[in-house]
Amino acid sequence: MTSGTRIGGSTLEQGPRIATDTFAPPDAQVFHENIHPRELEPFETWPRWGAHEYAELEGHPRALGIKYDDAKATAAEFEARQLALIDDLGPKHRELGDDYDDPGKLTKYHKHRIAEAAVARAILQRAVPRAKTLGRYDDADRLYKRAAAMLSCRQRGPVGYNDAGKLVVAWKEKCGLSKYCPDEALKDSKRLAERVLPAIREHRRKGGDVHKAWFTMPNYPVGRLKEGVRHLPRRFRNKVMRSIESGQQMFPIDGALVIIEAPLGRDRDWNVHANVILLTSKFLDYRKLREHWGFNVEIRKHSDFSDAGMAGLFNEMIKYSIRALPDKSSDDEHRNKAPAMAEWTGDELLEWDCAMHGYRRTRGYGSLFRLGEIDKTPSKVLQWLAYLEYQPSGYRIIKRSHDLEMHLELLLRQEHFDLESIRGHKSPTRSASKWPTGPP
Repeated sequence: MTSGTRIGGSTLEQGPRIATDTFAPPDAQVFHENIHPRELEPFETWPRWGAHEYAELEGHPRALGIKYDDAKATAAEFEARQLALIDDLGPKHRELGDDYDDPGKLTKYHKHRIAEAAVARAILQRAVPRAKTLGRYDDADRLYKRAAAMLSCRQRGPVGYNDAGKLVVAWKEKCGLSKYCPDEALKDSKRLAERVLPAIREHRRKGGDVHKAWFTMPNYPVGRLKEGVRHLPRRFRNKVMRSIESGQQMFPIDGALVIIEAPLGRDRDWNVHANVILLTSKFLDYRKLREHWGFNVEIRKHSDFSDAGMAGLFNEMIKYSIRALPDKSSDDEHRNKAPAMAEWTGDELLEWDCAMHGYRRTRGYGSLFRLGEIDKTPSKVLQWLAYLEYQPSGYRIIKRSHDLEMHLELLLRQEHFDLESIRGHKSPTRSASKWPTGPP
């Protein structure tokens, strides 16, 4: 509540200056279906006072002037929040040439949209026609819908701050394809980290060790990807988690988190491997583990358990593994690198999508098996301040307007309203009045 000295020295209380925002959804997870910049209703600046406050102001010659002063202050606060928002958005969502960091450098999210669109076009131009040629119309229809969803992913939406001070964008459409979209993969990684981190920290508190490992197998030729991604988790379960020696578990592993990845290798075969986080309470013999696995295992102990260190662990182990676009390099260097997804053939795209359709890439064992979801209270968006719209040049930030000027015009049309009743007014005529939105 804000208060101030008003008529005859009395104290007048009014509601908070953040006016009721009819545009705000009940929580940050609501996506609006038909939002366009012109549909961003002007922010309401006019104060909404209760009956008691109206009674005190009734009949007073400066009543409208007092209300207008408060509306100006509300508009100034709104504009200040918009400036802070644009500063926060600038490095992440901006157009080329905007004055943030390197004006000629693409932002991360701009790169994501370019990569996602390139993969979507590759699917539409190669995978869908190939599936139809083979008579696999269900696969063609599924691929077409996925490409369409990717092309419309995170293109537009209102943006503001929630009650925790976090930036929130209510994207009109999200593709929901974490196996293709880098933003969806990042969201899934954060959700998984929230579930797993408490168990890892508790294991560490009890004196256990944490290891990060990469389990590999010989690459699978094109046409056998589905076989490879189904064989790897079975092999890990039988060779690592269930191996018995002298009546006891061969490896002292209390829990494991396995993330299966299957990018296309440089020889155009499938590099099926697993990124694994292992929790142990006793000594783990790395040499014995490699020999029993039968193929190469790269493994080392994780030692940094700070917030930054744990974030680095998950960024390393749970990442968006498939490059969507080719790296900029010379022809010789490029030939020695695995092809990006946008360069895959129709057969390769079709095989990968069919193998990954409905496939669970992340699996937990032991103490990391079936961890529950984290209970989170939905955040509330205080008010929408701007609108993001993706263009070929990047994300355009469209500021939301407010209704202060409209109220001024309405007040000037009322015969009993005198310009002199507005505190700080300097203009001698109505036509010359230009009102600042800062403090009077």
